[in-house]
Amino acid sequence: MDGLIPILIVAVTLILGACAFMMLVTRSKGLGDGGGPKLSKNRDAILRAANKRLTQNPRDVQALMSLGGLYYQEENWDEAYKTYALLLEAAAGRPDLN
Repeated sequence: MDGLIPILIVAVTLILGACAFMMLVTRSKGLGDGGGPKLSKNRDAILRAANKRLTQNPRDVQALMSLGGLYYQEENWDEAYKTYALLLEAAAGRPDLN
């Protein structure tokens, strides 16, 4: 019984350390809640470029892929679904697209 307590302390410490490490890694990559201004600037740039392309061609595959990826990353499932549905329709008549 006396040897079990130090093992439990080490296990809990390792688990807490791994959780803290994962939080730091996801936040530094802009994937966590604290994405910061860099993620916002990148998002705005993607939206501007995609919307510009879509005004010229509403079925622009590259623009739809960018928007779909952005919405998917943000976990905005409704918008991601709509965008990927448009992409699927655009790709249906083009066998050259993967």
